[in-house]
Amino acid sequence: MIKKLVFGFLIASGFAAIGQKKNISYFDEKGRLTYEESAFYYRESTDTANYFRSYYAKYKTKYFEGYILNASDTADYNNKYNGLCKWYYTNGKIKRQSEYNNEGILSGVRSDYNLRGQLIKKTEYINGKILNDRYLEYDSLGHTSYVLKDDFVDNAFNWPISLETGKTSKIKIGGLELINTTDIDSYVLKDVKIDSLNYSIETLINSLYLLPDTKTGVVFGYKDLDNYNYYYITNSKFSVGFRKNGVNYNTIEDFFTPDLNNFNKLKIVSIEDSIYFFINDKLQTYCQTSKLVGDKIGFYVNKGNSFFESFIIKEGNINLNLVDKKHLMSYKINGHMKTINDVYSGVFIGKTGIVLTEIKNLNRVNKILVETCINDTLKLYEADVLKDDFIYNYTLLKIRIDTLGTVNLTYNYNPLRKL
Repeated sequence: MIKKLVFGFLIASGFAAIGQKKNISYFDEKGRLTYEESAFYYRESTDTANYFRSYYAKYKTKYFEGYILNASDTADYNNKYNGLCKWYYTNGKIKRQSEYNNEGILSGVRSDYNLRGQLIKKTEYINGKILNDRYLEYDSLGHTSYVLKDDFVDNAFNWPISLETGKTSKIKIGGLELINTTDIDSYVLKDVKIDSLNYSIETLINSLYLLPDTKTGVVFGYKDLDNYNYYYITNSKFSVGFRKNGVNYNTIEDFFTPDLNNFNKLKIVSIEDSIYFFINDKLQTYCQTSKLVGDKIGFYVNKGNSFFESFIIKEGNINLNLVDKKHLMSYKINGHMKTINDVYSGVFIGKTGIVLTEIKNLNRVNKILVETCINDTLKLYEADVLKDDFIYNYTLLKIRIDTLGTVNLTYNYNPLRKL
């Protein structure tokens, strides 16, 4: 009788030990099953049902902890989570924590942190949808701004889709495509009310789609065809303007800029008393802020195709540290709009009027003027593009002989000098 009792106790203990054994799975950076030697992280089960912890394979620091409803040993990327789940950086600082409902859908607050553990983003979800389409963004000082961001996935923001003759708009993989083969302006707009004087509007345009005559960009504060603001680009030029009661003012039309390339980020920033216009983070022009008369915002295209890859609106604490209005070199147009008059450098590399510069796309402008000072006298010459080299990123200009005359240009060229 005693032997039977001991035997039974040993069997029970054996089952308890098996129950406590942790199940370990190894995954690559994308959550796919891999070998231990090549793993980016590994996942361990715990004594609590459906609760798991994961660790970085190299650093052995925590990668994840939380409930997984459908834990798979081969596809960790396909998880459905439940309750409060947390992810970590390799240094042990929290990277993200999110709240999920019993169906594995985001419901509650998602908080994102930087490498130092500082909160940088907070988003509230209801059944997988972002509340009011906006999240809170925090800067390094803890100031917040409300952000609306659209990457054009599944048309979550309900942009108008149309298939008119000569005019179409549709969501494709990676963006919003607009086509307008007519001479009539085409707009795609939605209601987005901006309440703050401090805001920014940003979009990324894939300019590989643009034809030489295509003009495209952003319209904002749109009320009707007689009242709206705009910021447009072509392959080589930009246009900015404000239209009220059918009259255009503070306009710059088709102004050349060397800052355009194949992928162009257009950004509009309003800071209290001024509004700034950027292309690829380089300031193009600024003026006094114009009050938004309408609540619609969207996109424009004329004579061609355009492809928008992202769209972001921020309201609240907008920092613009890179702009110092006291030191801006600019001149006025129509008494209001100020265009940044950048001094694009170049050097003469010979007495015959050859100019070396890093400015690109000069073959797209109507006229090139080279300004120099000779014997304390300002001289202005017309020039043509001699060579536009995109591999080594330089342009050679040749001053026209008829404007050069008999002047011997002072030149300074050192092949070891970094321009």
